[in-house]
Amino acid sequence: MDLPSSVASVSDYVRLLGTLSSFYRPLEARLDSIEGLEGALLDWPVRRKSHLLAADLAALGADVPAGSAATNAALAEVGDVAAAFGALYVSEGATLGGAIVGPHIHAKLRDVGEAFAFYGCYGAQLGSRWRGFIAALAHEAEAGPAATERIVESACLTFDAFLANLSKLQQ
Repeated sequence: MDLPSSVASVSDYVRLLGTLSSFYRPLEARLDSIEGLEGALLDWPVRRKSHLLAADLAALGADVPAGSAATNAALAEVGDVAAAFGALYVSEGATLGGAIVGPHIHAKLRDVGEAFAFYGCYGAQLGSRWRGFIAALAHEAEAGPAATERIVESACLTFDAFLANLSKLQQ
């Protein structure tokens, strides 16, 4: 998806943020329910992004949409720490992508003010947060082939759910 060029107005940006919010809210609720995640990924609480999307939407005078029922259903199988790491691989990877996409959107939409909390969520810590996540992911994968399989399956499932959500932007 060519997000920078498909976001040409504030209303496009609000739609994008709403679509992302309808993915991140159920994803984070699912991850919050997984026992042991905070022990395996100590900074999980600061990796949440749904509150940033809500803040950006509020700054633009928009409502936060309900979480996607389709995302909830797709992520129902994310039920253990290994699967959580697979799901987080997708969301953390999207954060890296957002560091590229966000500035392009911001350059086009100067009139949205400070409504870029989501796209600038890690700031100068982006690289160190990614490396920290990858180290925790590698540690989880060391549990053996079954854990690695759960990580990969969950990453694929989560990526499919993420793309399904973003495909709403093209409708």
